[in-house]
Amino acid sequence: MTSEEFHNNYSNMLNKKVKITLNNNYQVVGFFNDEFYEDHSILINNGSIATIKIEAIKSIELA
Repeated sequence: MTSEEFHNNYSNMLNKKVKITLNNNYQVVGFFNDEFYEDHSILINNGSIATIKIEAIKSIELA
């Protein structure tokens, strides 16, 4: 998924609590703090800041 596609799909979740499922089915829950980090990752605040590559994301849903 390109950065533009990602933005179009998930921009409405910015600053909301989300559950991210990665391609390996590992799940991360936290606040979606920034849509892009270096145009290929996102920032999630789950007590600490996690950087997740867009290509590793299987799905995002509101938590």
